[in-house]
Amino acid sequence: MNKLIVLFLSLLFVKNSIAQVSPPSIKFSKTFGGSHDDLGDFIIQTRDKNYLIGGRTNSTDGDIVVPGSDTIGGHYDIFLVKTDSVGTKQWTKVLNNFGDEYLAGIIETDSAYVLAGGTYTDHNHDFASLSASSGFLIWIDKNSGDIINIKDYRQTSISTVINGIALAPDGNLVCAGTYVANPDSVLGNKGSADAWIMKVEQTTGNIIWQKFWGGSGSDRGYGIIPDGNGGYTIDGDVMSTDGDAYGAVYGPHDCFVINVDSIGNTRWFKRFGSSGSVQYLNRIGKTANGYFVAGFASGDGAHVHGSLGDNDIWVMKLNNTGDTVWTRVFGGSYLDRNVSIAVTNDGGVFMNNVILSHDGTFGNSGVLFGNYLIRLDSNGNIVWKNRMGSNKADAPGQGIVTCDNGYVFTAEASQVSRDVTGIDHGSFEMWLCKLNVDGLDNLTPDAPCNYQPPAPPQPSAVAQLNPNGSVSLYPNPTTGIFQLKNLIVGSNIKMMNLVGQKVYEQTAVKKEEQINPGTLAPGLYLVQITTPDKTVNNLKLVIQ
Repeated sequence: MNKLIVLFLSLLFVKNSIAQVSPPSIKFSKTFGGSHDDLGDFIIQTRDKNYLIGGRTNSTDGDIVVPGSDTIGGHYDIFLVKTDSVGTKQWTKVLNNFGDEYLAGIIETDSAYVLAGGTYTDHNHDFASLSASSGFLIWIDKNSGDIINIKDYRQTSISTVINGIALAPDGNLVCAGTYVANPDSVLGNKGSADAWIMKVEQTTGNIIWQKFWGGSGSDRGYGIIPDGNGGYTIDGDVMSTDGDAYGAVYGPHDCFVINVDSIGNTRWFKRFGSSGSVQYLNRIGKTANGYFVAGFASGDGAHVHGSLGDNDIWVMKLNNTGDTVWTRVFGGSYLDRNVSIAVTNDGGVFMNNVILSHDGTFGNSGVLFGNYLIRLDSNGNIVWKNRMGSNKADAPGQGIVTCDNGYVFTAEASQVSRDVTGIDHGSFEMWLCKLNVDGLDNLTPDAPCNYQPPAPPQPSAVAQLNPNGSVSLYPNPTTGIFQLKNLIVGSNIKMMNLVGQKVYEQTAVKKEEQINPGTLAPGLYLVQITTPDKTVNNLKLVIQ
């Protein structure tokens, strides 16, 4: 009996020690950029076991070797940094355009790195061949970052948005996004905006097939990932109640997960939601027996239980046919959302999140925009959590699991302080941070990388603080007055300070508004734009 008690207590200790693991320590920290804003949005571990970071910049100095011409007026260029395995810079590249463009994901093929993204308005320089409001793919030379090929996918639409990209089993590419056009019975699109799935040839980008999913309303595709059975699984959000979007409706703005075969035909479809109006599921990862999907949600309901604030981080585990295994929410009193997920080798998930709350799951995080990491086990229990960043506000990008079983993520850091070490370029830094293993697996930090890392989850367009990526704000920083461009008429515009207090509010009466919030103290502010369909855009603004 005593032996059984000892065995029980020892097993209990092991279980509890795993459930209460301390957050992993930092292996290295690096910063890149210039004297203005430099943002880290996406990262992959390359086949040579190094790293490629993709983000945006409006700097013209420092690591910005080829300055863009559009850095006045709030415009950003795509900024690429290739590093070695310990974060030392190998090359940088700026892709230049007169207007704004976004990056939606990066993958590696046999011959190139491929960037998925899109343009909003004007286009020239490196993007001269593209249409405005067009999703694109760009093939980049692995050794230099030079453009090999660029492909425009606007076709006959009003606009196209590519939100996710993945490598198909045959080496070609698959993308998910949104196709905005009038319904066309020949092409096959159904509503004002359809979820769009496309397979293209690996090197030329020529379309092999494309499919449209949705109904008469507005439906959008986000992440895409191979399902291990010859097909693909896609997530997104849905407002239609007809067409492909059949079945129960849970709220004014639901989300979906669909599985398609090798040529894009639907195998199964699942709809998820709550009583609230915002339920984005725009992160997806594959496990051996199903999927993790994550985003943010408001309000309790069928698939959201125990909501904590305005928007909560929302993660679900699904089985291989899309049925819910479990669902979790994490958050506090204010706005919190997931930015990326990565499946760990023990069947858990590594989540990178942006938080505004100072309570709830996070305790007193101390800043308005926090970069917050959460590690879950396969049952959805928190194994460890940690805010990582500077002493000021930070905005996370993508995080992945590396082939040595550690973690690496990129972010935008306000300053070099606290966890952020590296060169202080003078303003917001593109931050690369590598963590050690957390002790939950058998591999050690120095274990050889003898296998390829899994494809990272594909975040949506501009997977930062602006989930739709449509509204631009300039100048930023500003002395007070600023412009908002590409607004939807009727949108609510609200400004909040670092402690979440509202300092200004108005309704958009035209697509471009000049905002004069009056005299405000210098510092960082949140500009929150809520569209009539309750889509929320969160932008940061620095007042000097």
